Amino acid sequence: MKTCTKCGEAKPPSEFHKRKGGKDGLEAQCKPCHRAYHNQYKREHPEIYRNATERWRKEHPERMKELGRSSNYRRVYGVDIAEYERLLEAQDGRCAICGSTDPRASRTRFLQIDHDHVTGKIRGLLCSPCNLGIGKFDEDLARLEAAARYLRDNG
Repeated sequence: MKTCTKCGEAKPPSEFHKRKGGKDGLEAQCKPCHRAYHNQYKREHPEIYRNATERWRKEHPERMKELGRSSNYRRVYGVDIAEYERLLEAQDGRCAICGSTDPRASRTRFLQIDHDHVTGKIRGLLCSPCNLGIGKFDEDLARLEAAARYLRDNG
């Protein structure tokens, strides 16, 4: 147990942030007290946080794009950039359907993650036109096969 220097309550070590410079490797204040202090400081000094954040974002535009992409992959698909890169390598950097490597074939500079909307399972990486095509057919295999027959039969 450790006693918080702010609220004076004895709490388990898991209730304190880690701190390399601390005697016991933990912050002196518990997580709720630490958060309350920083929130109050931010309210009292908004220009410090706003300016620092804006400056960092302007100085690191590529990193901001990467962080946004990584956050989106984690939130929507449950994977990180490293997993995306493994999928891309396994597909030799190509769309799993048409084999395109042309980044202009996609709306973005990256192939899109294709997943089953029912199970959430990732099937592969697709260029934008192929991904949109599957989506327009509601991922219905019978409709896709009928469309393929139609194209074969009607040249």
